[in-house]
Amino acid sequence: MTTPPNPANPAPSAGNPNPVPPSPAPATPPTPPDESALWNTMVSRFKQNSAKLGEQTRKLLAILGPHVARAFTWNLQSVALRPGEAEKLAASGITDAVMQRYYAWRRSLLWCVIGPLALTALLNTIDSFSLEGFTPFGHVLWWLRNASLWAMPVMAVLALMAWTTPQCRRWLFLGWLIGFAVPIVIALMPADAVIGVEVPSAAALREQGATPEAAQQAVMAAQLQAGGAAAVIYTLLLLPLLLSLLPAAVRAALRVKTLCPGSILTGWTLVGAAVLNFAMWLVPLVFINALSGATLLTVALTAFLAGPLWWVWNSRQVTALTGAAQIPALGRIQSFSVATSLLGIAILIQYGFTHDLFGRRVLGFTNAALLRPWTGDIYRFVFEYIARSLLITAVFADFIARVNLRAHADQAAFAQSPAQAEHEAMMKTLQSGLGKA
Repeated sequence: MTTPPNPANPAPSAGNPNPVPPSPAPATPPTPPDESALWNTMVSRFKQNSAKLGEQTRKLLAILGPHVARAFTWNLQSVALRPGEAEKLAASGITDAVMQRYYAWRRSLLWCVIGPLALTALLNTIDSFSLEGFTPFGHVLWWLRNASLWAMPVMAVLALMAWTTPQCRRWLFLGWLIGFAVPIVIALMPADAVIGVEVPSAAALREQGATPEAAQQAVMAAQLQAGGAAAVIYTLLLLPLLLSLLPAAVRAALRVKTLCPGSILTGWTLVGAAVLNFAMWLVPLVFINALSGATLLTVALTAFLAGPLWWVWNSRQVTALTGAAQIPALGRIQSFSVATSLLGIAILIQYGFTHDLFGRRVLGFTNAALLRPWTGDIYRFVFEYIARSLLITAVFADFIARVNLRAHADQAAFAQSPAQAEHEAMMKTLQSGLGKA
């Protein structure tokens, strides 16, 4: 049976060498995406990722939470060991309960110090890429300073890895020493070697036609410009370093005192550090208060300085402790000292938002303010202060504990020496001349 030809697609023939191709089938229009299904998929993935993030956050808080609480415990008698810590300490020869509490507290402090130290180093490194006005040698010094900032978290990590061994103390001290010494070495450098301000010579200016008086004034102006810029930079460089030193010494002495309540030396170390802390803060704060002349600032400074001064006022209770039963008295002094200091800081912040200095608002959200909350300088200073303070607390606690040990050994040896009787006679002479202490 013969199939009839299709007129739309005629068969090739001698008279039609180019056959017409078949017409394509009509295209199927694309199916529009189901927006509700797409939205449900996005919501489902977001919930899954949020659940994973929440689970990881809970795990992190479960690890860090107990460490944070233990690191900021002021009474080391109340420190509780976490699972597995006693076994690790015993394996390293640390079996005494008192020393185990001390090692556990120091481990938690290391957990808390690594993050702020690393964040401080990162912020300063980022800021170093936009340095202006520095000489090539100044850039080298500033990157050396960044290296010292990174050395502190690295040493803290190494100390944490060796937290049950004496090597922990050595890593901590090395990290603190690098972070403390490098900024001081930089601050001792001549200003013109760091700051790129060209100081002309008086002879060159006179050759250009300047009078001797004008040449001398131009040289002095250039030197003041370079020195002023260097003074600001060095001050900002050293402030977190120095301001964190003595408060950390107070905290370290307090913790060692609760660990060894009968230590007279630790009590006097605490009082002495509080006196120096009061004197260190007094001079710059009085200077700022004199520039401002605001009553609110005076109240803030009084409350802030009352914190360290309260330890001095109660020095008898701090130095005359004889056992663990007297430790709560330290807690009351500590609570009052922290409360007054925080009150002073709160009033100081209020002063910044409501008063002017040099014709400009101290704290504010406009560009006219001297300090703005979103600028990185404030947070960089705060993070560096906290990080250094925590690190120094651990270093000083080790130092004070070892000094206590050395003093106890010397005292025991002295009590067996012939000089003991002579010393007792001298104490009686002093008592007869000065009265009871």
